[in-house]
Amino acid sequence: MNGSTMQPDVIEDAILMQGMQVQLDKWQGLLESGHKRVGWKIGFNALADQQRMKLAMPIVGFLTSESILDSGSTYKGKKHAKLMLEAEVAILIGKDVSAFAGKAELLAAIEGFAPAIEVVDVARSSHDITSILEDNIFHETFILGELIKDIAEFKVKDIMGNVSVNNKVVQTADPSRYPDDISEVVSVVADTLAEQGKCLQAGDWIISGSITQPVEVFAGDQVKVALLPLGSLSLNIDK
Repeated sequence: MNGSTMQPDVIEDAILMQGMQVQLDKWQGLLESGHKRVGWKIGFNALADQQRMKLAMPIVGFLTSESILDSGSTYKGKKHAKLMLEAEVAILIGKDVSAFAGKAELLAAIEGFAPAIEVVDVARSSHDITSILEDNIFHETFILGELIKDIAEFKVKDIMGNVSVNNKVVQTADPSRYPDDISEVVSVVADTLAEQGKCLQAGDWIISGSITQPVEVFAGDQVKVALLPLGSLSLNIDK
C-alpha cells in the first residue's frame, strides 16, 4: 500500500503487535458483550503521515455495531473532544482471505464498494503509536453507504468528490492518498490480522482511510460527503 516500502527508523514490529493485541482484546470484549462484527479501518493511509509516525505501512483498527450510524444521523461528541471527519472508500469482502494472499486472491475477495464517513477524536488518547493502536486509532463513529457491485474495473484514481460543511466545500478528494491498486488495502488488513492469529472474513467491511485531508468539525456543523461514482452521505454534529 501507499508507503509500504520500508522507511528508515521505523517502529519495531513487536511494538505494533503489542498495541494490536490490546486493541483486539477490546474488540473481543465488545463482541462478547453482544455487539456485532462489522469490519476494519485503516489508519495513517497517507505516506506523509506514515513517515511522520515512523510507520512502514498503515495500521489497522476495528469496526463494530457499537459505533455505526446511518447517513443523516446526528452525532454528539464528548466534552473537550477534537473531532475530525474523514471521507473514505469502503470495501466489502465477499470471501475469506488467507494469510499473505496473492493479488489475484485479494482482488477476487472484493465484492463491492461504498462511500463511508469516519469521525475520530484526536484528543482521546496520547499520540504515541502504542496508545493510538490500543485506543483503536481515535475511533468515534462511522457511516457506511449503499453497496455498489457493478462498477467495472473500479479505479480509485477516477473518484471525484468533496467534503462540504454547512454547504461550503472545504476539501476535495485526493486519490493519491490511496494506492493505485485497491487490493493493497485488503492486503494490509489481512496480513495484520494474520499476524494476530485472526482472519479477514467474508462480510467484513474495510474503510480505507481518508481520501481527503481530514476535516475538523464542530457542534452545529452539517456535513456532506460526496464520492462519485459511489454516492453521498451526510452527518450532523450536535450542539
